[in-house]
Amino acid sequence: MEIGWISQENLVCFRSLLLPDVVAALDKGEPVTALGLSEGKIACGAAAAWLRGGTLEVRSLYVAPDYRCQGGGRLLLDNLMEIAVGQGEIANVSYTSTRPDHDTLPPFLTALGFERQKVSENLYCLTVGELAQSRFFDGVTSAPSGAVTFAELPRVALASAYREAVAKGEDYLPFPLTDPSVDARISVAVPDKNGIRAFAAFTAPEPGRIELAWVQSSRSQDMPLLLHAAYARVREHYPPETVLTIQAVSSASAALVAALLPQSRPISHTYIRAIPTDRRSI
Repeated sequence: MEIGWISQENLVCFRSLLLPDVVAALDKGEPVTALGLSEGKIACGAAAAWLRGGTLEVRSLYVAPDYRCQGGGRLLLDNLMEIAVGQGEIANVSYTSTRPDHDTLPPFLTALGFERQKVSENLYCLTVGELAQSRFFDGVTSAPSGAVTFAELPRVALASAYREAVAKGEDYLPFPLTDPSVDARISVAVPDKNGIRAFAAFTAPEPGRIELAWVQSSRSQDMPLLLHAAYARVREHYPPETVLTIQAVSSASAALVAALLPQSRPISHTYIRAIPTDRRSI
């Protein structure tokens, strides 16, 4: 196997092997360190990372199934760390476990000297089918009145709600509510005469997975309305096997997840390893 740089010129060969946000960054010419793995003329793996504040943040790491267990993953990570020698102190691999092949990452990273960090889990998951087993959603078959989908709202109203939240320091999404990555069919809001007083925003980061990325409400009575309306929409548009991930952005929201969705399980993982001070020790 051979390893080389991924640039805008050869990105087309490795695009399907990288996460969408990495591809977008490379398309824009942002300073991303991206490496591609090839077997002959076949692109079979890729990895990408950012170097920030002394930490090498490995954002994307993938080797095609037919080429695994041949040293390709190790080669990609070792080369990323070699590039960071003298510039960083820690290599960080954070990922969300949403597919069966993610189960291979813990033993792989441990074998390379990475250690799992005991941090507060903030991502939980369950399937849409499991969601139906929660008593909170028992009997909810249609969307209740009082909440509407983002698709039914003017873009200016969504933009205004986002600006107000950002002004309060509550911008839990890295992009506006009007961004295409927000699924306007299932994201819901409670409008009033002053605009939008509460909302629940869902994204669809990859096929077969949706994420409840942000719930914003200043009135506790709006929360059941938001969640019931969103649940009804999710059942309309996604099959039972769809994985739903929920981001708990505070201890209060984590407690809410535990109370309403006891079937959910934590799926965020972070592994770190010290970057050697010289190339010979990698």
